[in-house]
Amino acid sequence: MPDKVECRSDTSFAGEPVALFIHNRREPVLQVLATWRTPQVISYRVMAANMKIYDCSYSEADDNWTIIEI
Repeated sequence: MPDKVECRSDTSFAGEPVALFIHNRREPVLQVLATWRTPQVISYRVMAANMKIYDCSYSEADDNWTIIEI
C-alpha cells in the first residue's frame, strides 16, 4: 500500500503536511521541522503527534509519497 500524506488544501498538491497515515492510523503533524526540494521531489521533515520524526517526500514523476521514520 502506498504511503499517504494529508496536506494543507490552500497550497499545491504536495503542500505542507498536516497528517500522516502510519500503519493505517492517522497521525497529525505537530510541526514541520524542515523543507527541501530537488528538481522532482519535495520533502518535509515533520514531528507527528506520536512524537516521532518522519521524512515525507513527494515524487512528482511517480505521483507518490514516501514516509520514512527518522
